[in-house]
Amino acid sequence: MHNGPTIKPVELRAGIVENMTPDLARIVGELSAEQTSRQLVATLKTVGLVPPSRAPLEKHVKQMAHEIGGQVEKLEEAARVADALPAGVAAVSCGMDRGAVRMVEALDAAKAPARQRSKPYERTPPPPSERRYRMAWNGSTTLYDVLGKPLQTFRYAAEADADPADIARRSSADVAWVLRRHQGVDVHCIQDGAPELRVLPDTLAEILPANTNVQVVDLVDFKHLMGYLEDVVDACEPPGDPHDWKGWYRAELLRDDAAIDGIWRKLKNQGKSLPRGARKKRKAIAAALTYIRTRKNRMRYASLYAQRLPIGSGDTENTVWLMQQRVKRPAQSWQPSGLRGVLVLRALALSERWDLAWDAYAATHRKEVQCAA
Repeated sequence: MHNGPTIKPVELRAGIVENMTPDLARIVGELSAEQTSRQLVATLKTVGLVPPSRAPLEKHVKQMAHEIGGQVEKLEEAARVADALPAGVAAVSCGMDRGAVRMVEALDAAKAPARQRSKPYERTPPPPSERRYRMAWNGSTTLYDVLGKPLQTFRYAAEADADPADIARRSSADVAWVLRRHQGVDVHCIQDGAPELRVLPDTLAEILPANTNVQVVDLVDFKHLMGYLEDVVDACEPPGDPHDWKGWYRAELLRDDAAIDGIWRKLKNQGKSLPRGARKKRKAIAAALTYIRTRKNRMRYASLYAQRLPIGSGDTENTVWLMQQRVKRPAQSWQPSGLRGVLVLRALALSERWDLAWDAYAATHRKEVQCAA
């Protein structure tokens, strides 16, 4: 083929990944889940390796991460086939959330500030751009024992422009896998009340095995509800909460599944008794009532708490924090493709799936090559 692709049999046999040997690619892929390219080069030198130049290495890692991102669902499925779940799984919880990431976005040239230079710029300047924060997607699936102790957590992440259904589908696939191995475990979907997060319980209903009688417990995160109630106390009670209304709300919610109904009535009556000028108090009570109004049936925690079953989305919020540790360092900003790749690498590493996923990914780069007769 004239000007066709060059086929290198030795590289196919060796399984070269983006101009890197498989061992180097595996190492730098896992390290990139935690380190920037400069830190990566320094680490390789520290352990006695001779790394390539930083810029080419960064380019090859980004290309590899982008390719892994496109295959992540298949790689996670391969990891499930090869992995063994911990013993004693009694419950599984899952949830999604969002975290802000600084992105590089194209700017209309007409709105770009004029460049002032004392000398002519000889190279072609980059297109004008600006930095904006976008809400990236995060998710988690956590396994618990009978005492409510976390046994293992699988984590997922994607850039803001990604389809949230992708995260929901990956989490639901892990929940279904757990149910196939441990029948009869409790399944809790615990998130804040944001409407865009409803994609997860909807996806769970579609993906969970049809032959199981598992009913997904759909909960609003306990901490988020308490945040609204604590705002009411801060606005309406004397400083320091001398009557411990915050403790009362918490105790009632953990004592009685029907407590949220009484709290709803209390807040309504409290709002009606306020004078018109009490804007801060009215605003806090209105926000709490709005949050509770359509979610009361997902705010019944007492019986679950008594059984030491999860009622909070701490593992999902921890996933957001762990992802932002990597992508919100000083002066960092991201293109969507670069962010997608590093989030996938970090999610696989934090889920302790990197080695299993790598075996499946590396196998796609190895080919049997025979000499033509």
